[in-house]
Amino acid sequence: MRDQDKIEIRDGVQSDIASVQRIYSEEVSKGLATFEYTPPSIAEMQDRFENIRSLALPYLVAEVQGAVAGYAHATPFRTRF
Repeated sequence: MRDQDKIEIRDGVQSDIASVQRIYSEEVSKGLATFEYTPPSIAEMQDRFENIRSLALPYLVAEVQGAVAGYAHATPFRTRF
């Protein structure tokens, strides 16, 4: 694997949230994997990040060449009504 192709997985930090919001907004606008209709703001995404971290759940980002290219996080299970 070439160095420019390497993916680094690390814990997410507050400074990643703008990039995460950009990625998620694209998915909300054009994808089918979310039940949201309107992309959340950076402030909303920061609140979500802080909530997840306050529960000691993982929030990971993937970096390629120093830029956030993806993310993953866990949330508590909730039943559907």
